[in-house]
Amino acid sequence: QPANEQAYSHYLHHIYHIAPYGFLLSLVRFTDANLFIVLYAGTAYFFSNKMARLVILLGPVASALGGVLLGVAADQLLVRPVARLGSRILRLPSPPATGAAEATAAEGAEEEEKEEDRSGK
Repeated sequence: QPANEQAYSHYLHHIYHIAPYGFLLSLVRFTDANLFIVLYAGTAYFFSNKMARLVILLGPVASALGGVLLGVAADQLLVRPVARLGSRILRLPSPPATGAAEATAAEGAEEEEKEEDRSGK
């Protein structure tokens, strides 16, 4: 007999609510690894929908899909803001210029040297 929603909720618990979002993120960020997870999830869901005892097949892939969602959330909410903050803190102040005209001339000379280096390579 096919598994019902109560069986999925009982065996997967909190991941039952998180995994679909991880599935959608895996579809949006299409790589070989995400393709494997999506195919694994589709196959496991297909067979678990045919027989209630096969719901256990969804455990590993549901955990992986939940990890995808939590990883993206951690990256967006923690890692990137901390990296931006770190780059602002570690940015050293530029040395004070003696005059505005001299600073502008020095910046222009540096840009010309960079362009010459790029064209020479």
